[in-house]
Amino acid sequence: MKEIKLDISKLDSGFMHDSYLIEAGGERIVLQKLNKTFDSIPDIDKVSKFLIDKKFPTIEVLDNYRITKYIYGVIEDKPNDVQFISALQLVGKFHNTIQEYNAPIRKDIHSVRELRKNYKKLDKLPKRVIHGDLKPLNFLFKGNTAIALLDLDYVHKNTIVWDIANLICSWCGCQTGKIVPRRIEIIKKQYSSWSLLTEEEIGMIDYCVKVFALEFYYRYKDYDYFNKLSKEYCDKRSQNALKFYESFNRLY
Repeated sequence: MKEIKLDISKLDSGFMHDSYLIEAGGERIVLQKLNKTFDSIPDIDKVSKFLIDKKFPTIEVLDNYRITKYIYGVIEDKPNDVQFISALQLVGKFHNTIQEYNAPIRKDIHSVRELRKNYKKLDKLPKRVIHGDLKPLNFLFKGNTAIALLDLDYVHKNTIVWDIANLICSWCGCQTGKIVPRRIEIIKKQYSSWSLLTEEEIGMIDYCVKVFALEFYYRYKDYDYFNKLSKEYCDKRSQNALKFYESFNRLY
């Protein structure tokens, strides 16, 4: 029997789970040790198979591990404007594709007590299937093209305005504290023209962005929430989220 060399290396991307790249016989897979802190892991295999392009084939193994087919691409910490447009198009495809999936309804797992009244106002909006974590690190690129949307752990039914706010905050300056209005307008234009959204949902986008930015502020301010990260990093992210909130509040 021919001996097959097995190479294992830890992947640094990703905060929730410990991920490892395993290479053997020319094949590559990703093995993840799941962190179920938030009790938010759905049946990802069903979510993956539901998506038309099937870029996320996933197999659950035991209770605490899963294996995912490796997708060749690059994660960009600071995507350029062309990559941003490509990623936005991929998210639009995801939202249009996933709406008939029978996802669970739940409130956002990252909620903070300081914003309970704000969440109640958003609870009145229609429930649609959303991704739940649309930060740049959850996209794979080949050159300027977004080829895959990663991390389906938080797929659930909630207001889709939450995903839109997630996009605006994560891609338009919440991490850096420097707001990028041109990207905000592009995102708003895409979703304001989406026929499935109600006028009420469109009218709540700005409000939800402000809630989302404040949530980031409070979450990073609470160092224990991100205990894997340094206090210095958390303090910086918290202050940047507050700067973004203040800038967005002045503009919108």
